[in-house]
Amino acid sequence: MDVILNVELAGRQGTEVAMHTTNQNTIFEYKVWMSQLISIEIFDLTGKIVDQIFNGILNSGSHSINYNITALYSGIYIYKIIR
Repeated sequence: MDVILNVELAGRQGTEVAMHTTNQNTIFEYKVWMSQLISIEIFDLTGKIVDQIFNGILNSGSHSINYNITALYSGIYIYKIIR
């Protein structure tokens, strides 16, 4: 299965992102410079939200989320981090 995730940052100040993909999982690693509300969403190329990975308040520091991509069809997806 080929799944490609591209990043789009909304309000990118104060956020750093890295992504590591294996056959079935993607690990999103990111740093938040101050405590804030964060939402991470995945969209298909038509702009439809496919999944919301996280929605909540995070304290400053490094964080990671392990996301299982086997539920996604092969294709290209965009993930957006909204703060």
